Amino acid sequence: MVMQTGITNSDTGLRALIECPVKTINVSIARRLYQVDTGPVALPDLTKTYDPPIDCLNLAFIAFNAPDFANFVVEQPAPVVEDGKEVCKIHHYSGPLSLPAKNVILAVGKL
Repeated sequence: MVMQTGITNSDTGLRALIECPVKTINVSIARRLYQVDTGPVALPDLTKTYDPPIDCLNLAFIAFNAPDFANFVVEQPAPVVEDGKEVCKIHHYSGPLSLPAKNVILAVGKL
């Protein structure tokens, strides 16, 4: 299975289509519910233009259970604190972000 998530920023006019394999999908046939969780993927920051354009990308995991929005958990620096002092920073997936999106799941074969 492959998924596509399209996101748009109406203020900048920028848009992106993220296409990737579905890593995990949970399904409840009885309740007619599903949830996709996959990543990491390259998530573009559409709030401004970047030079060079590759600087707009961040790693993130995507989760969704509806066709019209997606939740992203973005990799970002996080402080490591010992005895009230920051001793270093690590990269960690945090900072959840929910965006309007167009989600499509593509599959080949019998379901």
